[in-house]
Amino acid sequence: MLGLHLSVFGLIQKTSAQTFHLLIFADTDDPGLSAPNLMNISFLTEMANDVCQATGLKNQMMVFKGKDFLASRCDQVLSNFKPEANDVVFFYFMGHGWNNSETEEPMLLFKTQGQSPGPTNSRNLKAVFEQLRRKGNRLTLAFGESCNSAINDRSKAKGHNTRIMNVSAIQAEQLKNLFLQSRASILLHTCKRGQKSNSSEDGGWFFTSFYDQFKQFTSKSFRQQPAEWRALLSASTQSTIEYAREQGAVQEPVFQIFATETVAGSTGAAVATASPVSTGLSRVDSPSASVLEPSVSPVVTEPVSSPESTGDLTGICAINRVAFKALQSHLSYLKNFRGRVSTMEPDAAAEEFRKYYSTDRQEFFRLATQKLNVINLGPEDVAWFTKTCGETAELLDETNDYINDPQFRNIASSKLAIPIDNLGDTVARVQNLLRRCKE
Repeated sequence: MLGLHLSVFGLIQKTSAQTFHLLIFADTDDPGLSAPNLMNISFLTEMANDVCQATGLKNQMMVFKGKDFLASRCDQVLSNFKPEANDVVFFYFMGHGWNNSETEEPMLLFKTQGQSPGPTNSRNLKAVFEQLRRKGNRLTLAFGESCNSAINDRSKAKGHNTRIMNVSAIQAEQLKNLFLQSRASILLHTCKRGQKSNSSEDGGWFFTSFYDQFKQFTSKSFRQQPAEWRALLSASTQSTIEYAREQGAVQEPVFQIFATETVAGSTGAAVATASPVSTGLSRVDSPSASVLEPSVSPVVTEPVSSPESTGDLTGICAINRVAFKALQSHLSYLKNFRGRVSTMEPDAAAEEFRKYYSTDRQEFFRLATQKLNVINLGPEDVAWFTKTCGETAELLDETNDYINDPQFRNIASSKLAIPIDNLGDTVARVQNLLRRCKE
């Protein structure tokens, strides 16, 4: 079941402390959406933990997936949901959707249970948002990551997406600006009416953009004060539009922000006082909610072979951006895997690493210096990259050698520490070189 903080009737218990309620409804049974949605869940879990640790908010995260991914379950939860006045509520739907030609917002499609997709197993995102707003809490976010077109017009996972950035450490004050100082109700759907919402195996295109921008806006290197939702969502929207364009697609997220006039301790409805903005540009109580499919990164066979490469440039400006993004994706996955491996079933841990550390990835790490195209840097830089990347490849190979050992979980937890540190150092060094290139 979904944990003791839900009653048998789906009632979310009230708490005296300020709480961050993360309500996730995710289609993980559809073969085309399972991998990206599981990745989204993993990063949302990480995000919730970071927010609560920095702000002191109580973490109340619930994931409804598999057999619980039902429209009736959503109705039940929302009906009985009773947040306190100063609570934060973040509703995130990820699955298929369609448009009924009556509203700009999508109809969110839940598990059909053998029925044809339609109103019976769908809920309008705007209606969900309005129901949440009426709870009267300080900050409400309702995001729908789904298609917004014909009922049978279904997007599928496309290729790989390695845009999650590695940035400097989290700045607690920026998280407080977003989650403690903000008073608003925000509605977002990840594409305009008539458009598809796309995914890659590593996550939804919008969510990847949003999480990338979220990490940058809340990092210690972020120079704009203070971080605020309008700027964050505008940046996320623009990033999604640009990435979709690079993939030959059109996807334009839309968000609306309303001011929330709520007196502490009251339970009155939120009041919209601002014009909607439309862009033109943890604790996981479901046992399976923390399952993460291995992140997949592109195999870069040529140092400069993509639109993001730099052609005939030399030195620091010739660094291969595609390989760099792949490196960032590997770092993100390995950190996540190491954090989970000790609590996994032995066979599951071994199988996940076996799937991750395929022949292509072994080659990527062994040839990382060439793939990053750093061989034309100064002698000191070349020596550093050669040593660091070589050591990383050796230790990952050693970890893989123990894949059938009964103690693999403990061995992996120990051996992956240095590769993760090395990858973090490598990412930071490349970022510094790229900054110098722009100067």
